[in-house]
Amino acid sequence: KPQTRIIVLLKVLFPLLEEVKCLSSTAPDESLERAESNTPILVHHSRNTACKQWAETRVGTISGVARVFQTWRKILFKLDNFFGAWELLLRHIESGALHPTSEVSTAALASLHELLKDNGAHEGSPELWDVAWHTWHRIGHRITHPYLSYPVEGTDDLPAQNFLTSLMRIFTLIYPKVASRFTREDMMNFSKVVRGVAAVPIGPDLPFVLSASDSNLTPLQSSILVALE
Repeated sequence: KPQTRIIVLLKVLFPLLEEVKCLSSTAPDESLERAESNTPILVHHSRNTACKQWAETRVGTISGVARVFQTWRKILFKLDNFFGAWELLLRHIESGALHPTSEVSTAALASLHELLKDNGAHEGSPELWDVAWHTWHRIGHRITHPYLSYPVEGTDDLPAQNFLTSLMRIFTLIYPKVASRFTREDMMNFSKVVRGVAAVPIGPDLPFVLSASDSNLTPLQSSILVALE
């Protein structure tokens, strides 16, 4: 039943997201090999702390709940509390996108992209797209505002180029649905995010983001131009 599905989301899956979020944020970053020194074990470096393991768990929960939401959305869309569920899901995605671990942040953006790209059930629902726009802007602002001042300080934890590319591509899904309500203030906020994205120094992932085309543009630069169009 549709009502049962929304109960599962609100009473089971969303609380699960919150619980995993809390546990991942407080998990120790101590090596498990050191913590379990009495029982030597070999753990891959990408999973050798509780913090890293909880981050992977968070990736799975964000992606999984978003997939369930997307699968049920045509039914859920008809329910009175669909808007509240949509807002709550996007808040969790926003929190994930701002996570310092690249696996979590990238998975959160990927989930947002999946939710928005198949928009048949969202036609005629401007408030849903307004929430998506404000979510996108908050993510973009938080990620890029440190790079709007010169010189840029602290470049140890640069946003990855593929993350920024995904962020710009998501905007191209949102804008057609909010264009008629896009205010001067919205345009200024968008411009600041774009300037911040363009100002982020290219980090060590450069060899993996160079375009194979003849345009000499990276995928990020191409996505910025598409968004500006």
